[in-house]
Amino acid sequence: MGSSAARTLVSKTRNTSSILVPLTKTMTNINKQILDNLRAYFVDDSLLPIKDSMLEIGRVTDFKLVYGETYDTFGLTIDSLKYYFFLSVLNSLLAETGTKTAGTVIVGDVASVRNKSVDEEGVKKQISKNTEMQSKICATYRTALKFERMSDLFETSTFKEALANVRRVFSESHEMADLAEKTVLKNKLKQESEAEFQYSLEEVALITGYDIKVGPKREINYDRMANIVRKSLKRLPLQGFYLKPTYPLGLQFDYLLKHPEVEKYGLTPYKAGSNKLQNFRVVLGKTSLNQIEELIKSSFCPADITLPNAVRELYLTGLLAKALITKDLGLLANESNFNLPSGNDVIRLVQKYIFEPLEL
Repeated sequence: MGSSAARTLVSKTRNTSSILVPLTKTMTNINKQILDNLRAYFVDDSLLPIKDSMLEIGRVTDFKLVYGETYDTFGLTIDSLKYYFFLSVLNSLLAETGTKTAGTVIVGDVASVRNKSVDEEGVKKQISKNTEMQSKICATYRTALKFERMSDLFETSTFKEALANVRRVFSESHEMADLAEKTVLKNKLKQESEAEFQYSLEEVALITGYDIKVGPKREINYDRMANIVRKSLKRLPLQGFYLKPTYPLGLQFDYLLKHPEVEKYGLTPYKAGSNKLQNFRVVLGKTSLNQIEELIKSSFCPADITLPNAVRELYLTGLLAKALITKDLGLLANESNFNLPSGNDVIRLVQKYIFEPLEL
């Protein structure tokens, strides 16, 4: 593994003002510790636009959780597993308080082929393969997550009503218009503006009906737009859990120095070909354990948890898999389990709790 580069380090901090503080009053001590560890090791606390009042007991008796993703032709990434598993564990913690919960993963089949430059037929075939794998993941890890295709949701009266509300508020809100511009690339701004930000508004309409959103931090502007709409409807704000960035395996820190946007935001977790780094990602059913071993050996792997570390993210995904497969969420309460072991131990963890259960 690579050694840490000379760099100003940020000390590890634990933000104890959890967005779930009111709800933790009904949690066991073990579950409180699990939640604290999830926030410390998975969540980017600096980006939580949250109000504790959302989760006051008596005000909200059920939660709908959501995570959404799009795809390319390369396959389902192990990074998607991290999001599925995190959503599943969070769902379980809430459910054990007596709160009604439902976790949904939105499969962005429509959004995956919007760009005219993509191989539409290839992407559609890959989504079909992904669907089979997602069904296997749900059955194997008993996630209780529901996978719903965007194309199916678009046909529902619920979505159509939500989109009408989003468009109405958008036409009246300069703040929402400014946020919409931030959701698109600069070279696409003119095109999206002429289309009245249709894609962005559809994305917002999909999530306005949910209470808790899990996703990468680059999606925060969609969530801020959704909260403008929810406020207009006198609804409590959508709560965001933004997980720490996804980084490529097999590269040293100099890559991040040359690509500061990757250091800041990471790669798109659910697209293996993000930044054309598919050879430095773990793709389920394609990347072998031997290939993972070689990638780990050549990865930047600092001891400081505030620095980018793809090996740590791989290990944490394996840890969540172990907790779910063994039905022992309690192991997530032990902070020592979050210490990064040797590269060989990471591979053994991934092999035993991901590769073998999923027959990869």
